Amino acid sequence: MRSFIKAPKANTAMGLILSTALIAGLASPGAAQDRRNRRAETPAPAAAPAAPAPSRAFITAYRPVNDAITAANWPVAEAGLPALVAASASAYERYLAAHAEFRMAAGQSDVPRQLRAADAMADSDGAPAAEAPRVWVAAGQLAYNAGDYVKAASRFARARTLGATTENLPLLLLDSTVRAGQLDQAVTLTRTMITEARTNGTRVPENVYTTVGRALQQADRTADLVDMMAARAEAYPTAANFSQAALIYLQSVPDSDATTIDVMRLLSDAGALTTRPLVLEYVTAAADRAFPNESAAVIRRAREQGIIQASDTTFNEIYDTQNGKLAEDRTSLAAMVRRAPTVTNAQQLTVTGDALLGYGDNAQALAMYQLALAQAGVDANVVNTHIGIAQARTGAFGSALAAFGRVTGERAPMARLWSAWVNTRIAAAVPNPAPAAPAVPAPATPAG
Repeated sequence: MRSFIKAPKANTAMGLILSTALIAGLASPGAAQDRRNRRAETPAPAAAPAAPAPSRAFITAYRPVNDAITAANWPVAEAGLPALVAASASAYERYLAAHAEFRMAAGQSDVPRQLRAADAMADSDGAPAAEAPRVWVAAGQLAYNAGDYVKAASRFARARTLGATTENLPLLLLDSTVRAGQLDQAVTLTRTMITEARTNGTRVPENVYTTVGRALQQADRTADLVDMMAARAEAYPTAANFSQAALIYLQSVPDSDATTIDVMRLLSDAGALTTRPLVLEYVTAAADRAFPNESAAVIRRAREQGIIQASDTTFNEIYDTQNGKLAEDRTSLAAMVRRAPTVTNAQQLTVTGDALLGYGDNAQALAMYQLALAQAGVDANVVNTHIGIAQARTGAFGSALAAFGRVTGERAPMARLWSAWVNTRIAAAVPNPAPAAPAVPAPATPAG
């Protein structure tokens, strides 16, 4: 499959820079002792209890190491570290000892040791609640930098569970999961993130879709890829996004004028039929399917929009040919509509509905499709696709979504694309809330 998803620039997911500042301000034994001394004056808030008090033995071992780190006296700090680790009995003390080693590693630019120390800080489960999210993010970032994506994904996932709000954390988590080869988990995570964002009235960054989209494309999981690109177009309804999603779908199915027309109808309605090749593909397929009005109408719109020039001989020849067939086509179509209630051939009724759809007669087209559904041998997936199109064009968006939801098989991804466009219409139709009326000023107090 040709790649339609651009790869990110180098280090797209490397939005975090780890330094001692990332975890600066973590509690120290001295600070904990000061809190105990001031307990009567400044009690800790109930929602954020103070860290547990380190033991006297730990404080005794910690102070010379902390002083040496502060002075960048690394030999003295290194000499005191084993005693500090040996004195660490509680989870909080193990966390503080690991934090001290992290500071030593950062001060000496020892990145592998920073990773080991960050792991120890996270795995100690002794980090204060307010600092734990940042600790897990730091451990995840270092693992990511080291290329240990399985570990990075687990660290970032824990940070997210703990409520970390670090910028780019969702993308870091997703990118780590993809790089770890956990594609199913990445798809599930992406859908969860999308659902959560919708619930909160927001949307995930657009590169979330492309990150998992590239992995799906490389794995040849086309149905999931089209679904993800449809979700992106729904959240970011640009012509480019709808066009890319549609082309990915067309690349994955056998060449068919019927399929091409339905996809091009979507691009036209979504304002994404913006290039000469796409217009040519549409009008040629419509002409081959004997829909002269649809073919000619697309050419007229493309001329008006400046997509093709009036001097374009290829389109002029197609237009003249199709326009010359309109009178006969209208006559035969009207005769077929009159006979429709007595017709039992599902294919004839479907084609009649399709021709009416090409004339913009959506109500009559829907009547033909309903008759077709009642006949034996009907291709329900094709008919329900066209019912959804006709209903979407009349503004019956709920009914359109229901019709697209009934489409299965090879056409299901196409129906998903149409549903995405319908959802953008629904969103656009929701009025913005009216601004609140200004408060009535209080009456002035009479003087005197």
